[in-house]
Amino acid sequence: MENIFPLQENVEIEEIYGSKRPNAIPPEYARSFRMHGGVNVIDNDGTYILKEPKWYRKGEVSSLEEISMDEVVSMIGKEAYVRTRDAIVCEYQNGYRPMTLGKALEMNDIGFCEIAKIFAFAERWGLINYRSLIEKEIASVEAMRNRTRESSDDKHIPTDTQEKNKEVINMPVDYKACLKQSRCDCGEEVMFFTKSMIFKCKKCFDERSYADDVLRSDFFAVNEPLVESMWSKEEELRLLEGINKYGDEWNLVSQHVQTKSKEECVFYFLRIPILENALPKSGFSEIGPVFVTAENPIMCVISFVCGVVHPCVASACSKAAMMHIGKCSQERAMRHMLDAGVSKAIEQRDMERIKIKRLMDVIYEAFLRKIRMKMNAYKEMNVSTQRVRNELVGLRQGLIDELEFVDEK
Repeated sequence: MENIFPLQENVEIEEIYGSKRPNAIPPEYARSFRMHGGVNVIDNDGTYILKEPKWYRKGEVSSLEEISMDEVVSMIGKEAYVRTRDAIVCEYQNGYRPMTLGKALEMNDIGFCEIAKIFAFAERWGLINYRSLIEKEIASVEAMRNRTRESSDDKHIPTDTQEKNKEVINMPVDYKACLKQSRCDCGEEVMFFTKSMIFKCKKCFDERSYADDVLRSDFFAVNEPLVESMWSKEEELRLLEGINKYGDEWNLVSQHVQTKSKEECVFYFLRIPILENALPKSGFSEIGPVFVTAENPIMCVISFVCGVVHPCVASACSKAAMMHIGKCSQERAMRHMLDAGVSKAIEQRDMERIKIKRLMDVIYEAFLRKIRMKMNAYKEMNVSTQRVRNELVGLRQGLIDELEFVDEK
């Protein structure tokens, strides 16, 4: 009997994608998004007073929402969007904190995708879920502002550091040198950086002292393996010198570079954009005839055709070239050669189409034969079942006759 159950498989536990990014580690101090925007105020008696953003108006769709939420508004309508957004914000203002997506789904009757987009927009732009640990947040923000103001007035470190960072960034892109030479705005050592060359130390990174349009997930941690894996311009120059001197002897090339292994030299050489800057920016259509400047353009075309088309087409081109190469000019010989190749290619195309049609007919015939075999098998099963049923009916009738005969006696 065939075993229809699956066999046991090995389970491999893979590393979670993004677990090594800086935003995978929770910050030491809880912070809320856009706290410095002034959306909260504390009275003298310690009570919280909500200050809504200037762009937000209840019952209206702002210009920001027309741009960011245009898809949702056009899908569910402006009235439904305003009603859903205001309901979520009002429920949060009335004391339901933190506002959750499940609560938003209970309050509204629109689709899940639309609710999720509205909830994410409201949370992203500071309409909900921004008053967690409010006293500590405001105190930390004010302290950060005071430190920044004092350092800019007295120490003048940020200005010099920013000028130095700008000089480094304006140089040819050398990420390794940038990481080694740049400093944070506060003057400390760089521990995190972005692709746009924004450098922050650990303290400034934890306190989110960077621009509002920069997200925490945009930063990468600076560690020793990362810095060592980068290539400086000097190492790249030694790599090219080693390849020019030793060719494909990668062991000698690695010794010439001195700081990289053989595998690293190979992979980095494959990634170097050598021809990208040399080739014209326009398309290949503007390059012009490719083989005209060659010493023997006919042989160049034949070699090219033999590598890209069917062998019989290449054979027809070669025969036509041999027939006309001494009887006419090179241009006419190439024209005859290409015409012969085109006619042979059309013939080969028709032949392959016929073969494909025959194969399809064979496949259809196989499917029909399989269906007939299944139908015959079902008929045999039905006949055998009917035969057994008739036998059982006959046995039952015989048993009834015997019982009647016994009763009569």
